[in-house]
Amino acid sequence: MRIKLLSAQANGPASGSASNMSLATCVLAVNTAAAGTHHLITVTTKDEGAVLGTFTLTGATSMLIDKLPEQEIFTADAAVKLTKVAVQSA
Repeated sequence: MRIKLLSAQANGPASGSASNMSLATCVLAVNTAAAGTHHLITVTTKDEGAVLGTFTLTGATSMLIDKLPEQEIFTADAAVKLTKVAVQSA
């Protein structure tokens, strides 16, 4: 799998400051904290109206998150870095 970078990496915003990541439909989340340090990631409707889902990202790992453009994302800690990406086949 290859990814195309569509934005600069940014610290994950905190609750109350959720971002749609420039209307991203796919976001690469990287937990830069040490292995064993887990952080929660939350996807919400626009303006954090309702929580659509949450998951815990293990330290020193990454995950691709699919979402709708208007959906927003926030993280429990700035150690989680977010980048708008597009997934491309090999």
